[in-house]
Amino acid sequence: MFYKESSSIIDRHGHWRFAVEAVDRRLARAYRPDKLGFVEAASLASPAGLDESTVATLLAEYGDLLDAYDSVRCCDTEQDPKSGRCIENDCDLALAPVGSEHRHRILRAPVRIPLDPAAASSCNVMISYRHSTGQSVATEIYHHLNSQGKRPFLDDPALVAGTPWEPVFLGAASRADNLLAIITSDYWDSPYCRLEIAHSARSGRRIIPVSCGGRLDPPEFPWLVTLTSVRERLDGTGTTESFLLDLDVQLEAPVVVDNRWEGCAYLLKNSSNQRLRELTSSLGFLAGINQRQNHDEIVASIAAAVYSEPNRLQQLIASLAPR
Repeated sequence: MFYKESSSIIDRHGHWRFAVEAVDRRLARAYRPDKLGFVEAASLASPAGLDESTVATLLAEYGDLLDAYDSVRCCDTEQDPKSGRCIENDCDLALAPVGSEHRHRILRAPVRIPLDPAAASSCNVMISYRHSTGQSVATEIYHHLNSQGKRPFLDDPALVAGTPWEPVFLGAASRADNLLAIITSDYWDSPYCRLEIAHSARSGRRIIPVSCGGRLDPPEFPWLVTLTSVRERLDGTGTTESFLLDLDVQLEAPVVVDNRWEGCAYLLKNSSNQRLRELTSSLGFLAGINQRQNHDEIVASIAAAVYSEPNRLQQLIASLAPR
């Protein structure tokens, strides 16, 4: 949960679990650092699956996390009197009449998920995302999966100083049964996200693209478009709750796609010449490759050697594991 109050409410009112989870997500999404972010019982009724009066009762359970107030109306817009000045024409809101909306300011930031590198070794769902554009969706998914008894690991850049990131993040991508890739507009700009996809594929794990405005057919991973994706519907075409249900279904579906070679191919293509030389020296079946070839020729020679004997792929997979 984003707020400890939500967990306490569920402990007291277990029949409200679904409603509280929906409200908890919307409180986190609406929060603003200036403490002027707000929610209304009327807008929460549908996602919570409750009538407006029951939602108002639920919101009262949040205590001092929320600050109830009536909006004021200025320049045909419902506004927060605490803002001081009208957002439209800089009028003094102290002179504005009371409006028609009863709101609740959110006074505390949602909890930040602590990064636990040790959790990377036992997770069964790895969440890969860009911190700049995907954090909200990634965090919502994390809390949802946690409440379902899954063991999610959130790819967070806030590593403890001195902690090497590759063994943590790429190790989690390699070991977790599932990798959820939050494909926002700038996801593929990150070399780290691309490596997480590649290592998950290398290890034969299930990859579920979560479509959030980014490309599902990037040039580096053209096969990704063949995978079953889910769409994060925050654009008015659906609800967060139905999206999470879609995700639950995909996590239980059998894995029918094998992209181990495609993952290895990406890693080979993006390896340094020194790393390629290390591989050809450590794997006996690559010993005959001409080291004087250029980078692309060596990669092609490795591919030919692997394809000639199917059992060699597993040896290559192990050799390309993150170090």
